[in-house]
Amino acid sequence: MANAYGHVIKAFHESQIIPDVVPESFTTPTVHINAIWPSPEGYIQSEEGKAIPRESVLEEPEIKLSPGHSLDTDASYTIVMTDPDAPSRDDPRFGQWRHWVARRPVAGIIVTVRRIAFEFGSSLFTFEQVFLLYQEPSGGLHVPDDAVEHQGEFTSRRKWNATAFAEKYGLKLVGANFFITKATE
Repeated sequence: MANAYGHVIKAFHESQIIPDVVPESFTTPTVHINAIWPSPEGYIQSEEGKAIPRESVLEEPEIKLSPGHSLDTDASYTIVMTDPDAPSRDDPRFGQWRHWVARRPVAGIIVTVRRIAFEFGSSLFTFEQVFLLYQEPSGGLHVPDDAVEHQGEFTSRRKWNATAFAEKYGLKLVGANFFITKATE
């Protein structure tokens, strides 16, 4: 059987999301993630590497999770939005930038993420934004209150590492998506 998400993996390699954010071992997503923003035309949604005007993604998106054939509906999940190379691919001095981490999205429905802090900075840059969905370990996930994932300051969000976060807490990557945004002005 062909990999239904092969185009996702290919786009991740072409944009260097693999290996910069997503490990090389991630070859078969089981969940498709879409971020959805309202627009005058109805809505705009993230698609693998799709360019979306910066002005269209400044509001909080809704996140739609579409399960594949092997999603564990009894499991809990954590979703992350990160920028692989802030402030830009040409000037990655802040490294991976954590926008937000949200717990317990439900597969097959649309969830609204309320803890988003978009800080795209200068409109001169092009930004890649990556969504990662992790299955939590069967014993649950406990992120201490003093962990950087609970902090919103500049210094706690820069040089963050999604793979290290996943490894530290025993999370399994099951879905990913990304889009590119740049100011139209």
